[in-house]
Amino acid sequence: MAIVKYPAGDMGDVNDGEERLRKYLEVNLDDDFYLIPNLHLPYKNPKNNQLQILEYDMLVVAPHGIFNIENKDWGG
Repeated sequence: MAIVKYPAGDMGDVNDGEERLRKYLEVNLDDDFYLIPNLHLPYKNPKNNQLQILEYDMLVVAPHGIFNIENKDWGG
């Protein structure tokens, strides 16, 4: 079972799709995987010196790499 690490100031899952994704990955990945949901990183754009916030729905830190999962909860 993967380990979930919430960022400081995190308010939990944003929607039902992100909650389902977190629960699915938590149960189906091994103990050496870390899940970081809803990570927001500030970034200063060098072109216009504006502060932007980069939002990651789910970062998966695995023994062999780091993966960014963009969650889209669309029916179809």
